[in-house]
Amino acid sequence: MAAFPSGKKVYVAQYRQNGRSRRITLGEHGRLTPKEARKAAKKALGAVEYGKDPIEERKAARGVRTFKEVADEFMRLHVEAKRKSRTADAYHALNRLYIFPALGAKRVLDIRRADVARLHAKLADSPGTANRCLALISSPKFSLSLT
Repeated sequence: MAAFPSGKKVYVAQYRQNGRSRRITLGEHGRLTPKEARKAAKKALGAVEYGKDPIEERKAARGVRTFKEVADEFMRLHVEAKRKSRTADAYHALNRLYIFPALGAKRVLDIRRADVARLHAKLADSPGTANRCLALISSPKFSLSLT
C-alpha cells in the first residue's frame, strides 16, 4: 500500500521487467479490500511472469476510441459526404437525442449487443425511432469504422 501526503491510500504491485522496477496501481484503499487487492496483485504479477506488461496494456486500453468519436467520424466521412443534407440532419438528431446519451461515452470495445438492445427497448414507445436508431448503428459503413 502506498500513502500520499493528501491522505489518499492506494494498493500497488511492484515488479521488475527488462531490468526496470515498475509499479502498477491496483486500486484505492476503501474501494478495494485487502483481499481483493491481493487477488489483483496476483493476477498482475502472473501476467508479468508470462511476459506481458500490465502498464502498457492499460495505456493501450486508454487509447481505444469512444462510440461518439467513431460515430462523429462516420458522420463526417460517409453521411455528410454521401447522403442528402436532410438525411444527415436526421442522423445527427438521432445521435444527439438517443444514441449518444446511451452509448456515446462508452469505449467501442466495451459496447455489447445487450447495450444496443437496451437502447432499442427504451424507445419502444416510438418504434419508428427505435428502428431508425438501430439501422444507423447497424450500418455496414459504420460497422467498418468501429474496427
